[in-house]
Amino acid sequence: MIPPRSDGGTTNQWTPGGNFDHLYERVMTRIEGDRVFLNAPLMSSFDQRYGGGTIFRYTFPRIENVGIENIRGVSDFTSPTDEAHANTFIELQAVQDAWVRNVTGRHFIYATVHATSRSMRVTVDDAKSLDPVSIITGAQRYPFTIDGQFVLMRNLYSEDGRHDFVNNSSWRNRGPNVFLAGVAVNSHSSTGPHQRWSSGTLYDTITTDNMIEARNPWNFGSGHGWGGAGMYFWNATA
Repeated sequence: MIPPRSDGGTTNQWTPGGNFDHLYERVMTRIEGDRVFLNAPLMSSFDQRYGGGTIFRYTFPRIENVGIENIRGVSDFTSPTDEAHANTFIELQAVQDAWVRNVTGRHFIYATVHATSRSMRVTVDDAKSLDPVSIITGAQRYPFTIDGQFVLMRNLYSEDGRHDFVNNSSWRNRGPNVFLAGVAVNSHSSTGPHQRWSSGTLYDTITTDNMIEARNPWNFGSGHGWGGAGMYFWNATA
């Protein structure tokens, strides 16, 4: 039970019935009796007392084998708190086996690179987020966001972000994912899983001048509850 907010704002309770399903995309490698073997582990346990799990075949069209390299994006703005300009520089939607390399985003409201929940098997290497322009609250300044599966983001640099290296999907970020070798300067909030049971991310060699955390913020935001599970922090400075 997430307690109500003291300011009277909306608190969304965690409810059964599909809202918290974890949809893992895997390849079935073999079957032995009543045992099913997959090509990669699942990032949360499946307890029959709480509904267990279901395996089903599906198709989902994605573009694949695509890359974005050696590019710089700058968003124009009219004031230091302007909210009416570009939100995200590179957003990876419905893509697999893709890469982003040697990119810089400047002045964007939300992110330099956002791997959304529909992205899979993506590598981001050598990326910078500089001088974001927005108010410093809410869904702003999440420079490097992983919401997909099998995503590696490495060699990252962020200035003046909020949640600089973050799992943030309200649709249950499932992992496994990795942030490797990231530096955040003048960070305005924490690095780590942000809301609603993100799972299975390694934060390796991350340095920030704010916090690194995986916790239950209770009714923060719209009622986030437990931010992350199965998270690993290694060789980090905060």
